[in-house]
Amino acid sequence: MHDFDLHMKMLDYLHGVYPRSISACMQANCDGLVPPEGLSFHIRESIERGHAERIGHGVSVMNEHDPLGCSRRWPSAKCSWKSA
Repeated sequence: MHDFDLHMKMLDYLHGVYPRSISACMQANCDGLVPPEGLSFHIRESIERGHAERIGHGVSVMNEHDPLGCSRRWPSAKCSWKSA
């Protein structure tokens, strides 16, 4: 989670210059490894700012500020997810 904001800015810029499929793996973002406040936005930000089209280990969506809203956002963003 260190420099997450910077990483999203970099992916946003690169997506505009060189649009390719982006996949984000959330396995490392599990309880105990990341502070709880870090788990409250990372999936939504990866989709909206990082242009992720696939979320690996998306079960941590339940830690998002609005987990149902975030999961409803995936189809409109053409984003798939893997739960395990």
